[in-house]
Amino acid sequence: MVSFDIDILSVSSFYDFTCVVSSFCDFTCVVSSFCDFSCIVSSFYDFTCVVSSFCDFTCVVSSFCDFSCIVSSFYDFTCVVSSFCDFTCVVSSFCDFSCVVSSFYNNSCVVSAFYDFSCIVSSFYDFTCVVSSFCDFTCVVSSFCDFSCIVSSFYDFICVVSSFCNFTCVVSSFCDFSCVVSSFF
Repeated sequence: MVSFDIDILSVSSFYDFTCVVSSFCDFTCVVSSFCDFSCIVSSFYDFTCVVSSFCDFTCVVSSFCDFSCIVSSFYDFTCVVSSFCDFTCVVSSFCDFSCVVSSFYNNSCVVSAFYDFSCIVSSFYDFTCVVSSFCDFTCVVSSFCDFSCIVSSFYDFICVVSSFCNFTCVVSSFCDFSCVVSSFF
């Protein structure tokens, strides 16, 4: 497994953010320095990530994981990530998508070994990510950013991230959540 030594991280500059969650998963995330952005989520996971229209947005992350995300229309988007995890994700129509991962994550929405999974998206972001029904899934990333994600029922999930960005996010009911961040946050 590839290991990374990242000495430049700091709570205030590298991925420093504030999340304010209210009602039906409305939230605002403000990331400073490394990748400034604002996300406002309202109602059934509809959201606007500053830039334009129904969720067109551009996120530019440099150094650690450079990428650009451009979202247009109804969650159609293209993500191009270079450096550590180079990949391209193209989402069309109502979030049906295919993922072409190159270099570190070589695959086509079905990643084997390190990030083995399959995603099927249908109507309003209901999806299944192999492992079990209605989007229960487990993702295990080690070394650079170890974490486990378990999603159950209606987008309830628990994310436990250790090492580089150690934190725990617990989402219950209809995406109301609390985040307990340790170590880096």
